Amino acid sequence: MKSNLKYVWKATYKDRTEFNQFNEDGTENLFGDIEQDELDEFSFNSSLGHTIKLKLKDDMRLICFRRHSMNFMGQNDKIQYVLGYQKTLDGKNVKTMMFIDDEGNVLLSDGVQ
Repeated sequence: MKSNLKYVWKATYKDRTEFNQFNEDGTENLFGDIEQDELDEFSFNSSLGHTIKLKLKDDMRLICFRRHSMNFMGQNDKIQYVLGYQKTLDGKNVKTMMFIDDEGNVLLSDGVQ
């Protein structure tokens, strides 16, 4: 699946070790295997040559997913990448997310687009 992804993720832990979406042999690691309690930063690394990085604080929980849209022929048309965090602020659930398209355009939002 790596071949059609414009962004792949990398988790960097507080001890500076890294956990990549794809291993050297091409096998994919699951997002659910990330040790969120030990996470320092999370990044999307682009095949276009740029990186989008999120620095996490102890009170933040990572949000990361991608959306696939299909055209009328049932083919994968576009992928939207979402990177952000959730935290509780004054007793309220607060989310901040970046919506990233295949061209690298970023929309920063406080909710789901």
